Amino acid sequence: SVALSGNWETGPFALMVAGYFRTFRAATKETLSYANLDEGAFIVRPHFYFTERAGIFVEGSYQAQQRGVLGADGTTPLSGKLWRAGVVPFLSPAGRGSFKRPHLRAIFLLTSRDAGARAMYAQDDVFARRSTEQFIGLEAEWWFNSSYR
Repeated sequence: SVALSGNWETGPFALMVAGYFRTFRAATKETLSYANLDEGAFIVRPHFYFTERAGIFVEGSYQAQQRGVLGADGTTPLSGKLWRAGVVPFLSPAGRGSFKRPHLRAIFLLTSRDAGARAMYAQDDVFARRSTEQFIGLEAEWWFNSSYR
């Protein structure tokens, strides 16, 4: 496993980035196995504060996974990818700062999955049939012993 993250803040702007890559191999002599897995993700989240306590961030991510094999022949690797983009206005009662809490958010996300990603779901799962989906929600995030005290 390898992971990275970073946060940069200056005035009303902030930029958060993160990513990971990990790989698993089955403890068998088989070189091809569905249990063999390579996966990773990368996310970028620029923030802009309109005031000391209100702002918006956009989020973009790319996620990919490859399984060792799929299918009756046992030789075809399965790989799936998705792209996600979102717009999230927020309130930060404790003021500016990527890690200040609490945060109150309205979320709009758009996700696009390729055929390989949809094939990783059960056939009757709605995610197996949709190449694009939207998510709209509200979120409240508090951390115990965080900066609002």
